[in-house]
Amino acid sequence: MAGLAVASGVSQVLRQGGYEFFVAERHDDADIRRLLRENPTPGSFSLSFEREPSAFDDGGPRALRQCFIIARDRRTGEAIGVCERAVREAYIDGKVHKLPYLSALRIAPTHRNRIGVLRGGFEALRQFAEQADETPFALTSIAAENETALRILSRGIPGLPVYSPVGAYSTFVLGAKSEKLLAGIRPATPQDFPALAKFLQSALASKQFGPYWREEDLTALAENGLPASQILLATRNGRIHGCMGVWDQTGFKQTVARQYPAIVSAVRPLINVFAPLTGSPQLPAIGQPLRLAVLSLVAVAGDNQSVLQELLRSALGVAGRLGHSGAIFGAARDTQARETIRRHYRFAIEYETRLFLVHWHDAKHHVARIAGATPAPELGHL
Repeated sequence: MAGLAVASGVSQVLRQGGYEFFVAERHDDADIRRLLRENPTPGSFSLSFEREPSAFDDGGPRALRQCFIIARDRRTGEAIGVCERAVREAYIDGKVHKLPYLSALRIAPTHRNRIGVLRGGFEALRQFAEQADETPFALTSIAAENETALRILSRGIPGLPVYSPVGAYSTFVLGAKSEKLLAGIRPATPQDFPALAKFLQSALASKQFGPYWREEDLTALAENGLPASQILLATRNGRIHGCMGVWDQTGFKQTVARQYPAIVSAVRPLINVFAPLTGSPQLPAIGQPLRLAVLSLVAVAGDNQSVLQELLRSALGVAGRLGHSGAIFGAARDTQARETIRRHYRFAIEYETRLFLVHWHDAKHHVARIAGATPAPELGHL
């Protein structure tokens, strides 16, 4: 690509204009965490998605490959941009592929309108991170209220990859409950993992971008905030026909409130008082993290919404007993699950994002061949 060169030396560095781009190492950790902390998402509810105590210690099953690309101002040495890339196994048109995920794309306000930062960052990803055994596209999400990012990244600017839309995705923030497990719902044990892995593989194979779970992945989750006792199973005649995990990710990922709408800020104390009655989550003070569990490993045989509701009610009870004020649940637009949440949890906060496949022009034919099925990525990995 014109104007770009890889610097010689031990480390790979891509220089473009006044910037340099490279794969971050552990000594860059403080800069990554600062960029995530200081660059919240825009919108009426502004949130920062942080990674304390270390951006490099992501809990749960390790991605097949994972890296951060850092952008620095060559004149000052300041880190002014970051993006994370993780490769995980997922279903695409019913087959398991190595699917990259792009996330945590943040650029400091002082450099946000400089296309050169984006061009260099994406080219660094292409040169330093992409590998031949992966899909030639990556999945990413952009907040629906982030109009600037949606406009810039989807307008086809020369030197930037193509952002092909694949659907809308909603994350619902639900209030925790005090309910006990419903009849027919029980906590898993490690002895359930072989059968649970098989059930997840069977139930998620038809879900576009759905995760591919192995037995060893479930064991790794148990060591990083999602023990077997927090994975709920709906069983019938001894067989699993639904599951949902209550994943506490706060030890390595945090969602921090940075701004509320004016009216919400004014009545936040009242919202918190009535939260247990309305089924809405309590809202922390600005600068404090939301105490929320992630509802993960969500699968129901035949998309049975009655079973999904029973798992949800039980999971929100587990979240409450663990000390969370609520939990987050993800569902794509035009799905039964999204309608179930909207119908039964009317005080839930809905945070909408747009999903895209990010690819270079020479991979357009690969993207065109993908079926237009409803996307169903794992919320715990986004």
